[in-house]
Amino acid sequence: MRLAIVASVTLLLALFGVGANAATFELGTLYQCPNAQSFKVLTCAGPAEGDWCDVQSFLNGQPLMHGRSTRAQILGLLPRCTTQSPVTTGAAAPAAAGPAGVDRPYHVHDKVQVNASGVGWMDGEVVSIADGIETEYKVAVSGNRFLLATYHDLRFVSAAPPPPAFQPGQAPKPGLSSCAGKFEGRYGPAEGPGPTITFHSGKATLREPDMVMTDGKLSGTTSERAAECWMGGGKIYLRWVDGSSYDFPIDINDDGTIDTPEGELKRKGG
Repeated sequence: MRLAIVASVTLLLALFGVGANAATFELGTLYQCPNAQSFKVLTCAGPAEGDWCDVQSFLNGQPLMHGRSTRAQILGLLPRCTTQSPVTTGAAAPAAAGPAGVDRPYHVHDKVQVNASGVGWMDGEVVSIADGIETEYKVAVSGNRFLLATYHDLRFVSAAPPPPAFQPGQAPKPGLSSCAGKFEGRYGPAEGPGPTITFHSGKATLREPDMVMTDGKLSGTTSERAAECWMGGGKIYLRWVDGSSYDFPIDINDDGTIDTPEGELKRKGG
């Protein structure tokens, strides 16, 4: 969604010109540094010195943009900083707790609660994660909707169970038949860019505009999910090949368009 950058703590490192040493740090602890700078490490990808960490920095107690720095860079900064109690004025909330032994607050398929504007806390499931200036989580909630949220607006409920082994040809519910030969073609928005779904021989591919990041670099502008396609009762059901269980119901309209959680789509080609 947003390009990942190395910021905040990296800027402090440049100012102080320090290198890595044997110090250590704790997630969620506020470190006060010279020149009214402070920071706390929210999550880390792993224990190695080269692993990237998500860092929230502050200036005079006010939060700056999130950034990413390696463990080695953070360790090099620590000797010039002291630990402080959590920021209470104008500061971001501490990282949400995750399951024991998990560095990142949330993973795909974790059960969570998301704070929806004007509604309050809703139950949901994390269906995708975009690393950027601030990690963004896409959460499937009731009503066939998706919400985008940072960890500030999420509460951990339960860890993602191991995905079930995909069994080709197994319908998601009794009474459904394959879309093969009954529903074919590529569907997209009537106007402008947006998601597309291509149906072919009983399978479906959902493509969405997205900033796909790999090792902190932009590796693509479209994300893709594969599914088997099933039909019944005037609806289409997608069974995701990766084992995800979140619902993606599709209504077939009388005019040939389809209603999806991503909006109404019309046939664009074979």
